[in-house]
Amino acid sequence: MKIGLISGAFGIKGEIKIYSLLDEPGRFSEFDKLVIETDEDETEEHPVSGVKIHKGFAMVKLEGFDDRNKAEEYKDCYVLLGDNELTPAEIEQKMRERLIGLRVTTSGGEFLGVIEEVIRTGANDVYEVVDGDREALLPAIDDVIKKIDLENGTVTVDLLPGLLE
Repeated sequence: MKIGLISGAFGIKGEIKIYSLLDEPGRFSEFDKLVIETDEDETEEHPVSGVKIHKGFAMVKLEGFDDRNKAEEYKDCYVLLGDNELTPAEIEQKMRERLIGLRVTTSGGEFLGVIEEVIRTGANDVYEVVDGDREALLPAIDDVIKKIDLENGTVTVDLLPGLLE
């Protein structure tokens, strides 16, 4: 899961400036190492030697990053978090991200569209389902969402009366 984006170097001693994709830049203080996605399929692990929070960014000092040039090499790289390091809130966020793009059909086989967005509300999430000009907001409750099949990229729903009107 992507949890941060390196926006560049901070200072001259090799610190990297990370924009947190979570709501908590302080979360970076909890890590002994960072996993950085250097390419789409390549990652590097770097031990953390210090973290400061400044103006909503995490300023992270990594071992072996001794000057600004080294830190700048990682600009625009993502910082990843392993599944075993996720908090319950991050697990929920990851699940929401995995729903985007899934095809939604009714139990009767009618295609309703594709999930474009997962909207967080106080009581339950709401799935924004779009098919061309048609849009539906489906509450993520057991009475409506019957099956989520991530492997096949589908969601099966039962529509409550008046839900699409």
